Amino acid sequence: MRFHDFRPALCPEILAETDALGFEHMTPVQAATLPLFLSNKDVCVDACTGSGKTLSFVLPIVQLLKAKLADGSITTPRHANVTKLVAMIVSPTRELARQIFECAEKFFTRALPGVQLLLFVGGTSVDEDLALIRGAVGKCSVVIGTPGRTEDLLNRCVGSSVETREFEMLIFDEADTLLDMGFEVNSRG
Repeated sequence: MRFHDFRPALCPEILAETDALGFEHMTPVQAATLPLFLSNKDVCVDACTGSGKTLSFVLPIVQLLKAKLADGSITTPRHANVTKLVAMIVSPTRELARQIFECAEKFFTRALPGVQLLLFVGGTSVDEDLALIRGAVGKCSVVIGTPGRTEDLLNRCVGSSVETREFEMLIFDEADTLLDMGFEVNSRG
């Protein structure tokens, strides 16, 4: 199926970016998951590397957030000193989190310039990450990160500079690997 033929239609910014990236047709995993995700269903995907999994969750996040911001079901923070966390993608490795961030950034820049995309991975300065959060105040934000760093930063900030009342979407990329790493305990807390 072509991205332009998908119904309900993807927003023009998503279509422009898929065109710019040279993606005319959806992969099978994208064609199977986008209708479910966009219908607010829980989705579990098992597909090999290179199958298009990343776009199968990035595109619905962008599409749904754009619609929810437009219809007012998600609003920007009322207080100028907080960022509103609306979605999160948890990835088992720094490298994978960075790849997801780089992919998502293209779509967010084009379709959701008012939403702050934040990358939190180990091996970087916690102070720099806290500065990123401070830079997102007054905006909605989407976090992409590794479990340890993301949990640490959210524990430091939720309730003070990060608001989660309108949190909408949680993606566990490579969920089997996250569970093997012991993330199960953290995701229940």
